[in-house]
Amino acid sequence: MRSYHDQMKDLRFTPEQKAAMVATLLAASAEPKRRTPRRKRVSLLAAAVLAAALCAACASGALQAVIEGFSEMLGASPAQTKTIETITRPLGTSATCDGVTISAEGVMGDAHTLYIFYSMYREDGQPVLPQTEDTKNVSNGDNTLMFEENTFSEQILDPNAKLPACIFLGKDLEFADFQVDDTVLYFMQTFAFTVPGCKPPTCSIDITFEDLYSHEWYSTRTPQSEQDPDGGIIERDIPLVEGTWSLSFDLDYKGAAIDLPAGQTFHTETYHKVSLTGTLREIQLSPIALHLDFDYTVDTASLSKRYHAQATEQDFDRWLELELWSAPFELDYCLNLTDGTTVFLFPAGATGIAPSTSRSIQTFLFEKIIPLDTIESITIGDLTIPVKQAGGK
Repeated sequence: MRSYHDQMKDLRFTPEQKAAMVATLLAASAEPKRRTPRRKRVSLLAAAVLAAALCAACASGALQAVIEGFSEMLGASPAQTKTIETITRPLGTSATCDGVTISAEGVMGDAHTLYIFYSMYREDGQPVLPQTEDTKNVSNGDNTLMFEENTFSEQILDPNAKLPACIFLGKDLEFADFQVDDTVLYFMQTFAFTVPGCKPPTCSIDITFEDLYSHEWYSTRTPQSEQDPDGGIIERDIPLVEGTWSLSFDLDYKGAAIDLPAGQTFHTETYHKVSLTGTLREIQLSPIALHLDFDYTVDTASLSKRYHAQATEQDFDRWLELELWSAPFELDYCLNLTDGTTVFLFPAGATGIAPSTSRSIQTFLFEKIIPLDTIESITIGDLTIPVKQAGGK
């Protein structure tokens, strides 16, 4: 099996891709874009969660429903469940449109990240999805549920922030695994905030969802269609539930992050063998994410040798600007666990503030909850930082 580093050596950004990344980041505070399909990877104990969630008069039951939901999506070991219980708060706010209700069940987060857990069901107890020929296989393969719109209101944007305005990036909204005739659907929304001074709000916020649909993609290639790049590919959107659901609730979640020593310097190489030196401004760790903020310099002399005018339409100055901006995304970041295993991390939200600014802010969302007492240290290049349980946020 190829190592993580070997695999990432193959990572290449074309000038056009780098320009697109910059444009995306600078525009990220605008209306969120249409989601791309994702393969579902989780299962949920639907009956247990539903039974607890419907117990509106029982606060402990509502919290237990959220804990079970988060656990099934983010890890259900005893240590993970205990961590989730510690940092989760129930919400219990809902909106109904044409007999279909979306309920914000619970929230967890840290100083830079939010996870919000939802349920969706019909008031008459019937299956959420229409029971038609088009939808009978909607839970299989690459069929992925998503909303036409799902967004925060603009009130989370910092009016005093310099451009780009508050950027929040993260995992796509993710549905728990389901069957087409389920009477309740569960999904989770994740945000990573990656601009100085822009952090998850702790006041009342608005979130709106509009029009649930499924994006269907599959291949029916045959030897006859193999030579046709567009042949044998079925891709379509299947409308499922029309409606608009607007929810307002407070995000007074419990902080879950600890601060680790900043001011430390690390040295490493990008995948293109270009030397990079960084100095940490901020490093925060929680059971759900790692947040880094650092200044960096790159060996521009060796980097410049990679420029070939014939291979790009960009002039040298613009090419160099984008190369410098993308350099921190080509590093190895990892957690060293107490059981001897290593977890390599990929940034879910990241920005360089601007392409010409040698400062990188990155948030790494963990695939599963990682209890802090199981993390021994964090490694960036030649720097290893021991994890100490202090300075919670």
